[in-house]
Amino acid sequence: MLKSWDSKSSTVSLPAGFHDAPAWPKNETDLPNFEFRIEQWRSHDDLSSHQAAWQRLAEVAAEVNPFYEFTAIAAAFNHFQDTGNVSIIAVWSPPRVNPQGRPVLCGVFPVKISRAHNGVPARTVELWRHDQCFLTTPLVRHDSIAETWLAFRSFASKELRAQLIHLPTQSADSSVHQALIDQLDLNETPYLIKRNYYRALLQHELSADDYLKNQIAKKTRNELARLRRKLTDTGLSVEWRYYNDNSDLPGWLARFLALEKASWKGEQQTALDCNPQTRQFFVDWMTAQAENGQLQRLELVVDGTT
Repeated sequence: MLKSWDSKSSTVSLPAGFHDAPAWPKNETDLPNFEFRIEQWRSHDDLSSHQAAWQRLAEVAAEVNPFYEFTAIAAAFNHFQDTGNVSIIAVWSPPRVNPQGRPVLCGVFPVKISRAHNGVPARTVELWRHDQCFLTTPLVRHDSIAETWLAFRSFASKELRAQLIHLPTQSADSSVHQALIDQLDLNETPYLIKRNYYRALLQHELSADDYLKNQIAKKTRNELARLRRKLTDTGLSVEWRYYNDNSDLPGWLARFLALEKASWKGEQQTALDCNPQTRQFFVDWMTAQAENGQLQRLELVVDGTT
C-alpha cells in the first residue's frame, strides 16, 4: 500500500507475492512492512534532517552508489542544483517489528522534472545526473527492491504527473535494475532501453600482491621494478604516502586538483579545477567523506613534489 505524506494521498495495492521478500538482516529491528509513504525533499535542510536514515539506507542498499549517498547529494545541492526543479523522492515504510517506531527509509530517488525529453513534449521525471554524477542507480534497500520501485513509479505517475520516466546510466547487471525490468515485464509496461555501453571494471578475489603475480608477466614486473630503482637512483627522494583519515586534507586536495589540471584534462578544460562549481563540489564531498572515515588517499612524492 502506498500513502503520500500530503493530503493528496494515493493508494496502490501491491501484486501478489510482493510481500515475500526475504527479511535481511533478520536480527535488525528496522525491517520494512511494505506500507509505503512518500516524501519529496526540496532543500538542503530537508536532506540534512534525514542524514542518519540516509546513511543507514546506504549501508543496506542492494547496490552501492556513492553519487547518491548523502554526502554527494548534499554537496551537489549546494553547487549544481540551480534550476529549482530537482528534488529527492524518499520512500518510507513503518518498521515491521515495531510499527510505532521510527520509519524505515527504503529508497532514495534524486529526480529532475522537465516539460520535455529530447525535444518531445512530455512531462518527464528523470533520475538526476549532474555534471559530476556517473551512475544513477537509486539507493534501494536490498530486502524491498521491487516494492520500492513500485512505490516510486506510482508516485511519479500519479503525484508528479509523469508521462515519461527516464533512468540514465543504470548498471544493467545489478539486482536493482533487474527488479525494475521484471516488474515492467510482469505488468506489460512498455519501456525502451535507448543505449547500452560497456565500462571496464576490475573485480578479483585475490589480494593485490597475488593478483600482480598471477596476472602480470614476470618480465613486466621486472621492468616496473627497474623503473622504480632508476627513479630512486637519480638521488631524488621517493615517498609513497597513504592517508586513511582527514590529516593534511586541504593540502592533499589542492595538490590533487593542481596535478589534474596540469594534465590533458586541463588542456581540454575538463579538470575539476577548471570550473569553480565543480572544484568546490569535489572539495566539499571529499571533506565530508574524510570526516565519515570513507575516503582513502594515496600520493607519490618525488623530491617533495607530488
